[in-house]
Amino acid sequence: MNTLERLKAYLDAKGIANGTAEKACGFGNATLRNAFENGKGIGTDKLEVFLKVYPDLSSEWLLRGVGAMLLDEKEQTGGENNKYFVICKLLLENRQKDNELYSELAKLMNK
Repeated sequence: MNTLERLKAYLDAKGIANGTAEKACGFGNATLRNAFENGKGIGTDKLEVFLKVYPDLSSEWLLRGVGAMLLDEKEQTGGENNKYFVICKLLLENRQKDNELYSELAKLMNK
């Protein structure tokens, strides 16, 4: 199961419609539906927003498939000192760096 499939599994498990999640996160209409139907990922910026809006969703589970889908109340608190927040932040930063490197590689290969 990839990140997008886990995101869909979370929404299904919580009974949250795509449109409801899009509005809550400030995404454009059909952002999630299009991602799910086309199998294309959504940006790390959107994942970060999603994790902030739905604090019971484990970033470790969403991004890596490790652990439980849902966090307990204690795990949901702690802000930037929370280990899950720190892990998520590091993963998102690394994903953004990877995307930048892939973009640079593509440019070099096209020369």
